[in-house]
Amino acid sequence: MNRRIKFIAEIVVVVALVGYIVNIAINPRKFRITDVTNYSQSEMNFDGLNEYVANNIPRSAIIYRLEIISPDWQWIAYLNKDSNIEFASIQNSSQILHDPQQEEISNPVSWSPDGQSFVATTLTGSDAGLPDNVTNKIVIFNLTADNKLERYEIHLSSVVTHGTPIIKNFRNRITWSPDGKFLAVITNASRSIIIIDSKANYLQTIPIRDGNAISNDTASNLFWIKNGLIYAYPDSYGSYYYRLMFVNPNEPLHHIEIIKTKGLAPPTILGIKDSYFLMANRLNPQKYELLLFNYDTFQVEKSFSIPADIPERDSGDIQNAPYTVFITKNPGFADTLWIFDWATLELRKSWIENYIAVTGWNPKLGGIGVFIEKNNKIQLWVVKP
Repeated sequence: MNRRIKFIAEIVVVVALVGYIVNIAINPRKFRITDVTNYSQSEMNFDGLNEYVANNIPRSAIIYRLEIISPDWQWIAYLNKDSNIEFASIQNSSQILHDPQQEEISNPVSWSPDGQSFVATTLTGSDAGLPDNVTNKIVIFNLTADNKLERYEIHLSSVVTHGTPIIKNFRNRITWSPDGKFLAVITNASRSIIIIDSKANYLQTIPIRDGNAISNDTASNLFWIKNGLIYAYPDSYGSYYYRLMFVNPNEPLHHIEIIKTKGLAPPTILGIKDSYFLMANRLNPQKYELLLFNYDTFQVEKSFSIPADIPERDSGDIQNAPYTVFITKNPGFADTLWIFDWATLELRKSWIENYIAVTGWNPKLGGIGVFIEKNNKIQLWVVKP
């Protein structure tokens, strides 16, 4: 009798578990939303930042450049009046590192997660007249232990053997590996992902192909996770259906479909922790859907619709941080700062106005940094989740 009771109990548990998983897959649970009210002005020294912003950076460029802050909060990368890249100490206004080659840079892109390298792009040769957000050369700057600047570069023509070797929409086609040792780049002409190291040495080419094994030249939203790369592409030209794909560089011809979405644009990954990522899917011009996806089980576990314009992922987010931060634009209203708590799987929000940039979660601050300009000086306010 005891065996029978135990067997029945085990069946009940299995049925309940299966029902729970099916229920999640069919009807994902909604995020719980709470407000954030704890914030204060930081007491960090920003004398260097204020001085070189006043003297070196054009006022019109502040909004577009202040997000390029190193993860350790020691340096800020920006373009000077001659479009040469410079790295200035946030606290020491007399310490500025210059590009050894003094080449005009088109786009400062991002710091590596370890804060030791910075990637930028530029246009050279006959392609120099191409429009913004197009590049054909990658430049990597490495900071040495004695605060010197090393420069490495790779021209795409050296690894792309046919077509025009360019990258379009560079901000969602270049991504660092979590350890900061490698860089992955989607190229348009070769329809491939190119992998280089932090000294711009070419390592590997991964071909991108769609479900019909046809080379796909519209892949974008490249993101490097712990064991491989994620990217997205449309089903066909003009399609509203998008496939989010995964590929392990050790198996470059084996691409796995993670999820298929319907919307006006490819799904955007906002943050990642362990086996989960938080994804935004654009349903219509004024509405986004947030999805919490488990890529071990290929299941959507939570969802939430946001009546707002495009979510902007902050540049300071790091993988496996306790919080992921992003902003939604609200025409006619204050913008919304969203904070996703990975421990409780809750969304927290706060209205923000007159800000220059949001730095994302930072352990040094114990919160999320919001830069504002007041009386011609930069202030940092810290939001505590």
